Amino acid sequence: MKGITVFFLSMIMLASCREDQKRTTEQESYFIAPVYTDSVYFAVNEYFTDKISVEGEMPPFHQLEKAVHETYFQRFVAKEGRFRKIHAIGTTIERYKRALQDSIHTSHFDQYVKFDELGIFDGEPADPVGLIPLYAGRRVRLYEAWTPRVPVKIDFGSGMANFRLAIDSAYTAGNNDLLVRVSVQFDGTLQLVQALHGAQLTIQGKGWFTWNCTINQRRDTHLSATYIARKGNNKLTQQITRSDTLIVYRNKLNF
Repeated sequence: MKGITVFFLSMIMLASCREDQKRTTEQESYFIAPVYTDSVYFAVNEYFTDKISVEGEMPPFHQLEKAVHETYFQRFVAKEGRFRKIHAIGTTIERYKRALQDSIHTSHFDQYVKFDELGIFDGEPADPVGLIPLYAGRRVRLYEAWTPRVPVKIDFGSGMANFRLAIDSAYTAGNNDLLVRVSVQFDGTLQLVQALHGAQLTIQGKGWFTWNCTINQRRDTHLSATYIARKGNNKLTQQITRSDTLIVYRNKLNF
């Protein structure tokens, strides 16, 4: 009888410890915003696909498949007001499929881009999938969501996208870096281009990115979106995916 009592007491204590550990984990918070210094740059490997499908007639839209692979370096240059100025240099390989035509284009770029602390670019609105994952700009607890609403522009029109981001797990990598996985969901409302006037539109996007809390930098991103416009018996669908990985190099001033 004594052995059984000790066993049950041990199980109760173990369950209590696990519950305390769970509460402690859920109460921990993580800083989700980039921190750049003058001596850091990134090597980026990015893949992007864009497929447009047409059922019926939806001019001027036509069947299209595009695949883009970019490899480049980017480096923090300066802070201009609320924007960070980034120097990017690299190569783009684009492959297009239109009807029976298949073409490949290679180009090199050396340019500057600016975005703010939350990941929103300076200038014209971008596709939701093309945005840098939107940061909280503060400490966030496990499972706590932040919900930015930002202007966007896609082939179908322009308007606002509603994001919901939340940390769904935290773990330690092999090099003892503390990582969190942030889930991403979004929808939106658009003012349609003239060619789609009167159509019904749905926007759905999802994915995740990994955030390195040890160095306050993003490690990788995986997003997808589906945009559907229906007009009578005609249907226009655009499917987009984006995946990238970033390797951080510190204490180097040149690419």
